[in-house]
Amino acid sequence: QMLSLASRSLSRRSNPILKRYDSGKGMSGPDAAAEALDALPEIPRDDEGPVFREPWEAQAFAMTLRLYQQELERAGLEGLGLRPGPHPSGATFVGSEACASCHAEQHEIWSATGHARATESLVQPVERADIPRHFDPECISCHVTGWHPSKYYPYEGGYLSLTESPHLLGNGCENCHGPGSRHVAAEAGAGAAGEIELLAFRKAMKLDLAKAENTCLTCHDIDNSPDFHDKGAFLEYWEQIKH
Repeated sequence: QMLSLASRSLSRRSNPILKRYDSGKGMSGPDAAAEALDALPEIPRDDEGPVFREPWEAQAFAMTLRLYQQELERAGLEGLGLRPGPHPSGATFVGSEACASCHAEQHEIWSATGHARATESLVQPVERADIPRHFDPECISCHVTGWHPSKYYPYEGGYLSLTESPHLLGNGCENCHGPGSRHVAAEAGAGAAGEIELLAFRKAMKLDLAKAENTCLTCHDIDNSPDFHDKGAFLEYWEQIKH
């Protein structure tokens, strides 16, 4: 269906991807994205992204991206060889709602930010040709809760899918403060945590503003958030989510 729609909007005379499809080589299966990428000419880039010289290039680029995302969905995390690994703290993720009972004001502020809607922005994007990207590990890692932001794999207890992990949607509290299972359990009186251990868990969850910028940069890297790297930008952005 996608190719049928594309064929009505792209010129078969000038588009190498559709020429490849028409030749009988096909555009489906495990190699679809690779075939499409091979068929695309090299597209120059500037600071804003790809620079398209012809209208069909933009449409072909979007078509290739869609094929790539569909292949990621077909493979799934297991098919991509991505298995949950332990977090360095040894704790697991409980979701931002678990924080709300004690940190109601902070949770309310977070809920009104783009961080809370980070997963939704992948499922229903309003950019990049409106192509959903919630099966793409490079996107998921900073748009859900409980992933390694730069190595693109889930931590144990981290987000797995929209249906399996609805409590971990959005870039939640624990992505910055660390997984909260031990802290939440101790505050609830579970286990035999004494006062010293209770205070230790609380301290471990705190993130000083002086250290916060480096945490933010794990997702707001130069490729995805170039403005974040301007001098003084961190403090300006901090004011938008201050809690």
